[in-house]
Amino acid sequence: MRMTALIALLLAGCAAEPASGPTNDAAANDAAEAAAAPAEVPALDGSWAVTASSVGPAAQSLGMTAAFANGTATFSVGCLRRAWSYNQQRNSVAFTPSPGGSSNCGGTPSADAEFVFAQLGDMNIAVFANEGRQANLSGTSGTITLERR
Repeated sequence: MRMTALIALLLAGCAAEPASGPTNDAAANDAAEAAAAPAEVPALDGSWAVTASSVGPAAQSLGMTAAFANGTATFSVGCLRRAWSYNQQRNSVAFTPSPGGSSNCGGTPSADAEFVFAQLGDMNIAVFANEGRQANLSGTSGTITLERR
C-alpha cells in the first residue's frame, strides 16, 4: 500500500504545472522582457509641418513648419522664425525661448503667427502617432499637431 501511495505522489508531481519564472526557451524569455520594457518613444528631431492647432484661430493655414535638431526647435512661417531650446525625455518636453535664433526678416508677424509662437513655451507633452510620423505637442495653451516632412 505504501508503495502505491508513493508512486501516486511521484506521478502527481510530474503532472503538476511548472513553476513560473525563467525558462530555457529564449523566445519566451525575449517576449517576456519586451512586454516588460517601456515602449520606444520617437525623438522630435527632424523637419515637420504644422497641420493642425487648437492654440490659434488659423495656425494650420499659416504654412508653419518646425525643425528640431541638436536641442533647438525652430518654428517658421515664411522667413519669420522663432527658436527655442528644448529637452525631450520620452513624452515630456520642455521649451525655453532662444531670442538669438529668432528673426522677423524685416516683416511683421501676423497676430495668428505671434499667438502660436507665444504658446509654444507652454507645450510640455509630446504624444506620437503613425509610427512617429505625427506628433501632438500639448500644454496648458492647447495642442499643435505636427507631421514629418
